[in-house]
Amino acid sequence: MKTVVDLQNIYFRYDNEDFWILEDVNLTVKEGDYLIIVGPNGGGKTTLIKVMLGLLSPTKGAVNLNIKHSEIGYLPQYISLKRDFPIKVRDVILLGLPKGKAFSNEYFDEIVNELKIGDLLHKKVSELSGGQLQRVLLARAVISRPGLLILDEPTSNIDPYGTFCFFSYLEKLNKDMTIVMVTHNLGLIMSGVKSVACVNRKLIFMNKPQINQEMIELMYGVHDQHSCHLGQYLHDEIAHISRGGVS
Repeated sequence: MKTVVDLQNIYFRYDNEDFWILEDVNLTVKEGDYLIIVGPNGGGKTTLIKVMLGLLSPTKGAVNLNIKHSEIGYLPQYISLKRDFPIKVRDVILLGLPKGKAFSNEYFDEIVNELKIGDLLHKKVSELSGGQLQRVLLARAVISRPGLLILDEPTSNIDPYGTFCFFSYLEKLNKDMTIVMVTHNLGLIMSGVKSVACVNRKLIFMNKPQINQEMIELMYGVHDQHSCHLGQYLHDEIAHISRGGVS
């Protein structure tokens, strides 16, 4: 299977800082994968994505991106979109089309229906809630049918119903595109996910939708399940996710 992204021995730190944000990170993303990247806040997840995209250059190591940048859909954690700009939802979505790329009304309608944003198309972005805007921005990210879709904390402002629609559609999209998604929510390691990477300066990869004790210790440190309430909780969480989230 074709390798889409290959990170080799990546080290990253910001100028004038003496500690590593990423240390000796290796990660290979294959075509058709649905990879979830988990880890604590400040653990380097967003930095990893930016290095992957070429938005940040690693201090050491090699980034091999075997796909054109025009074939990547990206939904960052924070969008610099002026909410008071008088632009309608339909136009925001179409901004995701590269210049000269063919437009399919059928595919546009599919996206709109799957994300439940049909009634928003003629509204201005200033009229949207945070969750509605997030779904619109996902539509913009996928309108060009990218080969690789990268999402950074995409459901942080979405209500439970919107989140359900969001992930149901991602599972369908994964039939035709590779997906990499950052989240801090361990409960999302299910529903079509194929692999998991845990990042907290270093990286541990699991080629299946599960987390293990080593990942938990990388995220939270070592906690004995018999003498520590957090340790018991984390032990139970691993077991829960390993069963596919079924109680």
